[in-house]
Amino acid sequence: MLKSKLTFYFLYLLHYLPTYGQVESVGNQTFTFIKDSSAISLPIFCNMNLNHTNDELENAIIVIHGMTRNAYDYFESVNSINSELGLDNRSIIIAPQFLINIDMGPWNLDSTIAFWSGTSSWLSGNLSNSTEQAPRNFEVSSFTIIDSLIHYLVSNFVNIERVTLVGNSAGGQLVNRYAAGSGMDYNHLVDYVVAAPSSFVYLDENRYDSPFPFSWNTPSVCPSYNDYKYGLDYKNLQKKWFF
Repeated sequence: MLKSKLTFYFLYLLHYLPTYGQVESVGNQTFTFIKDSSAISLPIFCNMNLNHTNDELENAIIVIHGMTRNAYDYFESVNSINSELGLDNRSIIIAPQFLINIDMGPWNLDSTIAFWSGTSSWLSGNLSNSTEQAPRNFEVSSFTIIDSLIHYLVSNFVNIERVTLVGNSAGGQLVNRYAAGSGMDYNHLVDYVVAAPSSFVYLDENRYDSPFPFSWNTPSVCPSYNDYKYGLDYKNLQKKWFF
């Protein structure tokens, strides 16, 4: 039932026309972890205190926003479905917020908050940014943050039975690429839901060149077609994909 309602919700979001200005709200909590002796934080919206244990918790849903970074809208919609199903005390809903340069000015965020350049580098697992106006003493991949968040959940909520990582649009791209390379399934505890991404990562060099019947071939034009984020070729792949 929950997955059916989530499907209708993401179909609704397909009709939303994005704009890429500053975010209208920033997460009401932060997820913080330590990497190379640096504290790194990411804003999140959550239906319970992430730092309090809950022995009743059975499910975790991590929902990733689209390009506009409107994490609260995603959180509110998924959380309302969760409440309708009477799962408030059994499911934790987390909406991480991957901020970018233009979000740094108006919110007076501290120097542990990670942010990214451009509008889309976070969805490919790229490293966070540091600027003269918002200096940071760390760089971290968005994928590393997802790794850390899932590890925190399964380590601290001992009765959890399922972690679902779901993303729509740009968030769907992040989930697709994260799932393609992550080995963190915790004995099949983690599910992935990819909704309406504008592109996927391909796992080999073949592409289909006709809609029906499908024909898969190695393209003879466009020499960079298989570069990451669309394929797995890249001369600096280790700088692009951080597992």
